[in-house]
Amino acid sequence: MRTVITTVGTSLLTNRRDDRPWKDRNRNDPYPDADTVGQWMQTANPVAISAETHTWHKLNLFDQAQNNSVILIHTNTEDGEFCAERLGDYARSKGLVCKIRSVEKLRYDATDDRAFNLGLKQLVQILSEEINSSKGGETIIAATGGFKAEMAIANLVGILMEVPVVYIYENFEHLVWLDPLPLTIRDDWIKEGAGRKLIEMLEDKDQVERHKVDSLLKADDRLEMFVETAEVDGTDWVSLNLLGKLAATLLKAPGIDWPPPTNKSPEEKDGISGEEHHHPEHQSHFQLCQQRRRAEVLRCPGAFPRFHTLINRPAHWPPTDETCACQLIPKICIWC
Repeated sequence: MRTVITTVGTSLLTNRRDDRPWKDRNRNDPYPDADTVGQWMQTANPVAISAETHTWHKLNLFDQAQNNSVILIHTNTEDGEFCAERLGDYARSKGLVCKIRSVEKLRYDATDDRAFNLGLKQLVQILSEEINSSKGGETIIAATGGFKAEMAIANLVGILMEVPVVYIYENFEHLVWLDPLPLTIRDDWIKEGAGRKLIEMLEDKDQVERHKVDSLLKADDRLEMFVETAEVDGTDWVSLNLLGKLAATLLKAPGIDWPPPTNKSPEEKDGISGEEHHHPEHQSHFQLCQQRRRAEVLRCPGAFPRFHTLINRPAHWPPTDETCACQLIPKICIWC
């Protein structure tokens, strides 16, 4: 089974370049009738319906629908929910298995940056959960839909979990496969204190009761990005998520001892000599010898560990420790 985790945008509603009945709708107007949207989608070209269906078409999901499934992940907005529901109905009508998930904390009306970042952290958790639950088959992240921050997070999760990420712009003819990049997490705030205690406590355990780590999580609210919480029989259990596992690996890795910062200018830090290079007197002869195919650069076993350019090897090669190669082939080595 191939699973395509798809971030959902609003191009289904906002695209005005074709004959969709609601193309003149403005942002704050009522939503078009769901049945009207569904009927139009059934007769439209999937390339033109939305960014999400365009991506599915390029991935050939509809050719063998029984072997493919899609997971739609949308923001907690009316636009996101409307588009996800319509896309879900369309996917099921084509024979695809479909699941829809909302990122409850990811809203356009977030009151501050912290609230918005909490939504992005929840997006990381949902993506990692769906990737883990889809193991055993091929998994792809389709990051075409949604706003730019969603695409950035989806790409990050794909890199860390070694899941391919695809993207297609509305005018592209082909999918863009985003190549993995080497990434890491700065460890200066998880080396000690609450961060280290939390990661070490959860590293070797599948999960622990949340009340046992609440004090650590409250000590530094950034630690929430490393855990995921699940309720089982009325009890909240906590485990490391994808980023938490990466942080645990980072703690075991050797530290990098960077030099202390300096106020010196680049010119002051430049320790390279400004003097001109001194070349051998017979440089032209040396260059000529280098061009000849039989020339070889060999180390002279004489008093100085210099390199010599030799044209031919004598019959009694190699020379002894007492004999310099230059003496065996006079006027050939240009260094002595």
